[in-house]
Amino acid sequence: MNYTLYTTFHTMVEERGIEATAEYACSFGFSSVELFSMAKGKCAAVPDLKAAKEMRRVLDSYGLSMACSSVFYDAESETLDDIREKIEISAALGAPYLHHTLLPEAPKEDTKEEFSRRIALAVDAAECIAREAKQYGICCIYEDQGRAVNGVEGFGAFFRAIKERADNVGVCADLGNILFVNEHPEPFLRAFSADIKHVHIKDYLARPAVQGPAPGWKLTKDGSFLKDTLVGNGIINLRECLSIIKASGYTGAYALELCHEEPVDLGIRTAMETVDRIMATL
Repeated sequence: MNYTLYTTFHTMVEERGIEATAEYACSFGFSSVELFSMAKGKCAAVPDLKAAKEMRRVLDSYGLSMACSSVFYDAESETLDDIREKIEISAALGAPYLHHTLLPEAPKEDTKEEFSRRIALAVDAAECIAREAKQYGICCIYEDQGRAVNGVEGFGAFFRAIKERADNVGVCADLGNILFVNEHPEPFLRAFSADIKHVHIKDYLARPAVQGPAPGWKLTKDGSFLKDTLVGNGIINLRECLSIIKASGYTGAYALELCHEEPVDLGIRTAMETVDRIMATL
């Protein structure tokens, strides 16, 4: 299995430096890493191209690659200029994929008109970014995320449109984000299996709306709640999800997106053991 250290990679680099972080990743058997940064402002882990080249040198020396570069981007308030430097840094890191969000915030109005407006906005923004990324040989990938570009219908409306405008695009199969629009990941994976370029592994606990909010729980579209948990401990049917991904012919990386309260080391071991056990029987 090709596992990618994702969620804590950039914070570890900030706290420990790239050398110690690379050693940490190798000690768990990771073969790659994934950088997270915000579109605006400097990323403390990789503030400029010089730092990116040094990070790549260190990663290469440890036999690690940059599986993907992830950028938090909001098409409502940001432009190509806000993300351009992150594209250049991604290229310097040797990342084949740029995964960026599009509309992370919930809409102010839940209407068909607002949905259509936001999808059109997302497509226009994604087209500009994809054109810029293509100059560096980078493929842009998108996950089911937020309230608009999410769910089989919402993501499908976006992805069909961007595929008509750009040829360097694909899908980041996130196994958990679709729960926030109260759908399940299996139909999403089946619908877009041919375009999967990268995978984010995560899991969630569920709490019905009648129980109300609690610390650490995140609101979904229908008023229920989700909370990050150890992979295998939540409501995601990992066996079915992994089976669909494997059947699609996917041979790429599985990035561990672990935002749970439990210790990072425990989360990594649990995720790897769980995924390995399932994959061995598929």
